[in-house]
Amino acid sequence: MRYVRLYRPGGQQVQTGRFYGLSGLEPRLGYYDRGVGCEIDPQGHLVGARAPVEVLRRPGLRQYGDGWTIEGDGFYVGGVKKGTLSAGEKCVVRFGDKWLIFPDRMAYDRVKNTFAGFTAPADMRQAVVFGNRVFGIVGGLLRASALGDEGDWESYQNPDGSPKESGSYRVAVAGGSFTAITAFLNHVTVFTDEAIYELYGNRPSNFTLTQCATLGVTGPGQAGCFDKTLWFFARQSLYSYRGGAVRDELAALGITFADMQLCCTQRGAYFLADGGVYRFDGALVQLGAGDYTALTTFGGTVYATAADGACYALERGARQGFCVQLRGGLGGGNLQQYELLYRGSIAAYQNGRLLGKKQSRELDRIRCYVQLGGRQPRPLQLRLGPDSALCGLRYSLHGGDDR
Repeated sequence: MRYVRLYRPGGQQVQTGRFYGLSGLEPRLGYYDRGVGCEIDPQGHLVGARAPVEVLRRPGLRQYGDGWTIEGDGFYVGGVKKGTLSAGEKCVVRFGDKWLIFPDRMAYDRVKNTFAGFTAPADMRQAVVFGNRVFGIVGGLLRASALGDEGDWESYQNPDGSPKESGSYRVAVAGGSFTAITAFLNHVTVFTDEAIYELYGNRPSNFTLTQCATLGVTGPGQAGCFDKTLWFFARQSLYSYRGGAVRDELAALGITFADMQLCCTQRGAYFLADGGVYRFDGALVQLGAGDYTALTTFGGTVYATAADGACYALERGARQGFCVQLRGGLGGGNLQQYELLYRGSIAAYQNGRLLGKKQSRELDRIRCYVQLGGRQPRPLQLRLGPDSALCGLRYSLHGGDDR
């Protein structure tokens, strides 16, 4: 979790507590009510999120990966079509020198430059590579391939040959079907729509699935992990799991989403929801809006595929202009004063009425006065230009204490 430090215009540093992105500044100072396209920089200032950069545009682009694309019915490597696929979303996993494509059960060998089918259970739509084996889910069954062989699902021989035990490997869940699979903290981890299970054991005769949470996901795009954090979407919120109890990361915000598609990196969880793309890394940041259909990540960059066949690298461009809304937290009185420390360009509004605007390459101040509406403070809307920053604020109430 990151902590935000804002500076009062007089220079005094103020510890504002945890910053969650859409709730944040401590009420005595006035607080950050909502914002679009902004984030916190290392100095604790609100700045514009970096714009996405277009990296590819192809007609019919459906999925974008590390060196491959799916365009229309074709699987492409380096812009060259290698084979034909069926319609629908694909799960593509790297296994040695091959890319395995489910549920089509097709493989592209990067060394031999061949595209051919391989043997695997029918209707296996999701898979993950773990311990030099391919694990996949089919209905309520977790299946595993032989060591180093994606085409053998009937000979689960131990790597060291002792104890000698081989045969088809299947573990079933009691009731329901698996909805997602990943590898997390040295375990194959599988989901149903009501629970999360971790795989324990070292050979087929003692493999067991241990339930670690009573929340689940409904589809593969709703779960992902990076390093020591498992992220997933459940009950209209974003949850994290690091072993032990799960945590509702958005509970403090009072925010819910109808659906979510996740992608996880060292920065945290990126997700598509409600027509926008967000990042959560202790603070919730709406990076912007866009007609995106899918997210993927490799090489430390998150890529978003759009409905028009374009693919964008997120957070790789210049800092954008952004909007924030402030709302004072003090009661009583009839007039609020905001003194804002900024750099760049800023304009302040209340209910669409311009209160003032300024521009400066250096740190500067702007004062705004907002009428209170009964007992509820009226919000102040701010629009800041590209490469601008909101660096601090001072809030006071007519008839109240200077905060």
